[in-house]
Amino acid sequence: MWMLWVLTAWLVVATVAGVVLGRGVRLADRRERDAVLTTADLPNFVAVG
Repeated sequence: MWMLWVLTAWLVVATVAGVVLGRGVRLADRRERDAVLTTADLPNFVAVG
């Protein structure tokens, strides 16, 4: 019986992890198309050289 609880817990944890990772990937992919990033777009960037 304990094995059923372990498998259920594993399924719940895997599902939550999948949702969180999937959301992170979708947010990372959500950007403006053809947007060019420069060093001016980076926060706290100090040019060296």
